Amino acid sequence: MTIEEKMDHFRSLSLESASSKSAESLSSYKQSLDDDLELHKETASQLAEESKKALMNQVRANSKKKLSSEQMKIKKELTQKQSAIKIEVFDRVREKLLEYRKTNDYLVYLENQIKNIMSEYSDVDITIYIDPNDMRQLNSILPMLAQVSLCAVLFGN
Repeated sequence: MTIEEKMDHFRSLSLESASSKSAESLSSYKQSLDDDLELHKETASQLAEESKKALMNQVRANSKKKLSSEQMKIKKELTQKQSAIKIEVFDRVREKLLEYRKTNDYLVYLENQIKNIMSEYSDVDITIYIDPNDMRQLNSILPMLAQVSLCAVLFGN
């Protein structure tokens, strides 16, 4: 073998060795980059998932807040309407009661109530209080009360 052949052989062995080491180093570097890319993808995916969860929690909190606010408005409106209805009902009842107190039926009712009390408590002294609003009926009630000697009549103010 001549020197040139030896040099060619040495060059080819050196090139093969350098090529194999270079390929091995390139493969290792590529694998390292692939691993880093996978790690980056996983991290980015986790961050995206956490961001999505945070956004969903924020949306839930906002919707609960809006729902609560609307519920409070509805309750307030309902309470106001209930109060208005109560006032209206009590006004109607008051009017009907005043109208009823002007009828003869009310006078009969008063007389019956006084008779029932007087018969039930005939053996004891009793005091009957008469509402000032019932003074117009007093003329028909007094003769009945005069029959009982143990009865006192007081008129309210």
